[in-house]
Amino acid sequence: MADQENDDYNPTSELGRSGLQFYSGYIFQETVPALSGHRWRKVCQEMQTDTTLGALLFGFEHLIRQVKFTFVAADDSPKALEYRDFYESALFQDMARTWKDTLAEISSFLPWGFAPLELVYKRRKGMNPGSKSPISKFNDGLIGWNHWPLRGQETIEKWDFTETGEVLAMHQLSPPDWHWIRIPMEKLLLFRTTLKNNNPEGKSILRNAWSSWFFRTNYQRFEGIGVERDLAGLPMFKLPAEIINAAAGTAQYQVLQNYQKVVTNIRKDEQMGLLVPSDCDANGNPLYAFELVGTGSTRPVDMEAKIQRLDQRMLMSVMMDFLLLGHQKVGSFALADSKTELFITALGSFLDTICDVINRCAVPRLGDLNAFQPELLPQLHHGDVETQDLGVLGEYVSKLTSAGALVFPTEDGQLEDHLKRQASFPVSEHQDQQDKPDKKEPEKKPVAGRVPENKNKPAKEEEPEDEEDEG
Repeated sequence: MADQENDDYNPTSELGRSGLQFYSGYIFQETVPALSGHRWRKVCQEMQTDTTLGALLFGFEHLIRQVKFTFVAADDSPKALEYRDFYESALFQDMARTWKDTLAEISSFLPWGFAPLELVYKRRKGMNPGSKSPISKFNDGLIGWNHWPLRGQETIEKWDFTETGEVLAMHQLSPPDWHWIRIPMEKLLLFRTTLKNNNPEGKSILRNAWSSWFFRTNYQRFEGIGVERDLAGLPMFKLPAEIINAAAGTAQYQVLQNYQKVVTNIRKDEQMGLLVPSDCDANGNPLYAFELVGTGSTRPVDMEAKIQRLDQRMLMSVMMDFLLLGHQKVGSFALADSKTELFITALGSFLDTICDVINRCAVPRLGDLNAFQPELLPQLHHGDVETQDLGVLGEYVSKLTSAGALVFPTEDGQLEDHLKRQASFPVSEHQDQQDKPDKKEPEKKPVAGRVPENKNKPAKEEEPEDEEDEG
């Protein structure tokens, strides 16, 4: 069948679809039914309380919190520097919640796959407790951010999409009133781990660890039951045959149900105790008897090894298995260093995602509200996740100098300044001053017949000599 009107298509329009599976705003992208919709939300909350996965998320959150973020001006013009200072004050000094607390809420997109934060603005009218407007540390009359509150992922029900799969709005159903709330995307900052199929809910970094977590959780329960049975023994009730063979609905059947409940709930705790009838048959044998039978288990299955293996696989899914190197009494510093480097690289990509969303959505929207020049808006950048190992760096510099390299000082000072930055030392300003004439050198060339001032004076001094020669 031929394509419809291919000759008249608009090159600026979209013909394809994102491929996201959704219906009436609900997303059906998950292939495992047990991990879709509300069931996944419950599983995700349980996984976040797990000991191993909780340590993983704790590491992610607090590493992100300690990274330094700064705004970089568009250029060196006074207006661009003014814009940069404004955004610095709006994000780091004047929000109702600190930037680190906001980062902690943003980092929740890692376990959930997405984190929707609502942009709430305010007019910066200074510290006026009696006013109904939010308090601000500044009184310049500009519009700033009041805060970026997180909208709990477990309360997000569905989304509004276009025909091509673009997200228009988010619908929330939240306590305490359980009313539907529609929040348009222009009001949101949506942080996602992945943009595959343009799924607004992304993909949780815990998703790949689910199967290992599921079996590990069951193994731990089996291990606990096994230990208890090995220590206490297997409880056994001896009952008359008429009780065991009782028909459902009879009084004897109810007695059987009661004894089954007792034998399955028997524990060695503060409520331990048992009442057994003393009835005997004609031969003097008790009709009812209770005893603990030894299991005789030699524990051929090493549950500890199985649990450690699954713990390792869960951490491997996010490249944090280096956390187990010391616990397993194996591994070397070189191995830990290489694994840590992979993890830092992955974490750096998540930091890039955070900066990209803020630069693409939050920065220009606030600029529009304040009628700023779009081409002069600053960009948010993040610092390094880890600091340079000065021991390794010193050994490197020592080997360079022993080989005859002139490390301190160099002619342009770039290597010297770079090494200083690795150790967080202050960088001298002479390098920046030396670079500025070189960068502006092309502007000093004559343009459209104009002669630069530094070449104008010598030209005027030579003019009288030329006139005398002509005379």
